[in-house]
Amino acid sequence: MDILHLDYKAGALHHAYLFPRSREINDSVVKFIEGTLLMPIRGNPNVTVFSEDAFTIDFARALKESESRVASDGGRKVFLISFNFITREAENALLKVLEEPSAGAHFFLMTPFGDRLLPTLRSRLCIVETSTAENLSDVDIKGFLKATKPERIRLIQKMIEDKDKSSAIIFLNSLERELYLLFKRGDIKDVRVFESIRDARSYMSDRAPSLKMLLENIALSLPKHA
Repeated sequence: MDILHLDYKAGALHHAYLFPRSREINDSVVKFIEGTLLMPIRGNPNVTVFSEDAFTIDFARALKESESRVASDGGRKVFLISFNFITREAENALLKVLEEPSAGAHFFLMTPFGDRLLPTLRSRLCIVETSTAENLSDVDIKGFLKATKPERIRLIQKMIEDKDKSSAIIFLNSLERELYLLFKRGDIKDVRVFESIRDARSYMSDRAPSLKMLLENIALSLPKHA
């Protein structure tokens, strides 16, 4: 990420960055931490990695405790945090951490729906956009919207078979962005298409959502767009 190197060279590395999530932990962030900050990820007590489906209040408390301790070498501490969902309670706890960070602490957050974080939390983050931000999904979104219903089912089949909730959320986010562009152009009139996507994304926060039912409903209910 160029912004990281520019901030670092200017001596103004921000204490917290938010990245759209394209992988469990963004490769470019790892390269920056290891290659520029010279902090190996593995076996480093000053680097904490969290990559889970949900960011809970329990982790937020553990993060606060870890963040409050001085780095073993007296230098920087880095926290790489990747998640799909975050509870409102955890968001408020994370906000408290970011409001008064310890000296030398840097947070790199990665989530496919950072735009849905609390505005007060987002205000504490340096939000990084990438060239792939419009479509992080492995599914060709434009092709999906043009496809027949059977073809759509085929395009989402791997996510269903793998029960890959992370990819499913990224797919829904990318689909929502593309539909919004069509809406702005006047190609879509019925705003209920957005309600369907938001409902599906909301149900995915359940403990054991049926990806097959949720994704197939989207595939079969959305109108075809050339």
